[in-house]
Amino acid sequence: MKRVFSEESLSALFVLLLITGLLLGLSYSPTVSNAHTSVARLHLFPWTLIQSFHYWASSACILFAGTLLLFRLLSRKLDQARSFASFALVGLSFLFQVTGNLLPFDKHGVQTAAIEGGVAGRAPMVGKLATKLMLGSDAVSAITLSRWYLAHAALLPLLLGAMIVLLIRNRTKFQFNYLNLLVSGLVVLIAVVVSSPFGTAASSSDFTSYQALPSWYTLPMHSSLVLSNKLVGAGWIGAMLMPGLLMLLCLARIVFAEKFAVRLFAPTLSVLFIWFVVAVFGMSGDVASLTGTRDPVGETKVATDATLSQYDKALASRGRGIFNRLECVSCHGKDGAEPTGGPSLVNEPSKHQDAKFYIGFIRSPQSINPQSTMPGFPDLKEDELRAIAEFLRSPR
Repeated sequence: MKRVFSEESLSALFVLLLITGLLLGLSYSPTVSNAHTSVARLHLFPWTLIQSFHYWASSACILFAGTLLLFRLLSRKLDQARSFASFALVGLSFLFQVTGNLLPFDKHGVQTAAIEGGVAGRAPMVGKLATKLMLGSDAVSAITLSRWYLAHAALLPLLLGAMIVLLIRNRTKFQFNYLNLLVSGLVVLIAVVVSSPFGTAASSSDFTSYQALPSWYTLPMHSSLVLSNKLVGAGWIGAMLMPGLLMLLCLARIVFAEKFAVRLFAPTLSVLFIWFVVAVFGMSGDVASLTGTRDPVGETKVATDATLSQYDKALASRGRGIFNRLECVSCHGKDGAEPTGGPSLVNEPSKHQDAKFYIGFIRSPQSINPQSTMPGFPDLKEDELRAIAEFLRSPR
């Protein structure tokens, strides 16, 4: 098993990932106006081969690093240096994929960043700060793209280099074998046969839209969020606390290797594992496409000016008061204009004008959008729902 799962094999993939990333970076423009166009060029032959390899190699790193870490942590004789390396590689491979997801600046990438910033914003006390650290503001913007590109192209490669230096200083010997060539060759084969997914260029409305389906690597956290939301009405527990506990558990196994033996680690890990399995198979729906277009499904149509004027001002005023008294403001802010975990609702009138849509969504969000992480309000009276719906569909 040691020859099959090794840090050397994973390091080889990371090196190829960095090399292809540098090549792609020569033609990439990290600006809102040019990012999508520059990536579209990279999806043309022969660049598409490099682009696809970079994408699939990044995905392979997550799977390979996770398997390697699990193998290390369940070993009776734990190698601390290599286990730390495996733990770091899991985190780096995940962050490489997350930050790289925004760079094409298509609808899926932008909406996913908005959702991730919104989820971070739901954390108690530090939510607003976490959102601003991730997005650079209250919503996705040019600052977000610049910040994530800097992390993807500079910060994360530096951290990877630092980790390798520490391993070398720790006298960890790297012995490469034929598995490195086999794994890399398999990824090349996939890249030739299957192009990386891509989508339509994002518009300003996508900066605050939450319609994107979760990617395969974020599905466990998304499903965990939905499950905890359903059980205790606090999605941040599933999206942030549970993954955090998993990370702390792995670190505890590495740091306290002698005291925290496998016989103690395995049962604790099993409990968290069962939680995520139940969440994924019980709460998850579709995931973003791994091939072809990855545009969000169910895109809404823009209403006409005529429909925008047909609303009851008095009823909308009452709905505004109800909205600001309910828990709606904890995520969307006052009047839905100051989001702290959910999307801004200021532009809703240009997306939806059907009052029945709002009534149905407020009562049971998942009945309209199975991927929604918003809690429902089934106990609201019909007249209250109609008033809130009138407020949300009225121009502001």
